[in-house]
Amino acid sequence: MGEAMTDELRLFSAAPTQAGWQYTYHALARNTDPETSHKAGRRARFRAGSQKIKLLHQYDIWGPLTAWEAGKASLLADRPGCAYWRRVTELLHEGLIVETGEVRPGPTGEDQRVCSITFRGQQTLMELNL
Repeated sequence: MGEAMTDELRLFSAAPTQAGWQYTYHALARNTDPETSHKAGRRARFRAGSQKIKLLHQYDIWGPLTAWEAGKASLLADRPGCAYWRRVTELLHEGLIVETGEVRPGPTGEDQRVCSITFRGQQTLMELNL
């Protein structure tokens, strides 16, 4: 296998989960690319107006929240058909928020896990100037 192919393969990882395989995209630049490419890649992963960034910003502003609380605070929960809770799960998988171990009742009375922003999540917002 060529050196370029090896670099490309390091961009992804896969891990088994109960629901199947979880694929993680680690970087949008090769290990051999300059730092400017890595910075551009991190910025390209999120755009300031994306649903994930809107949610992540709420965790930064308000502290620990449930998915529903983050959805309401970002106004995404008020948008018909918006699956904001899926974006919260993606933020968890990407290490931008983390479960606190606390649960709170959601709008239906069912317990929801509470999450808070991680240092990595704060760095992401800083890179986007938010």
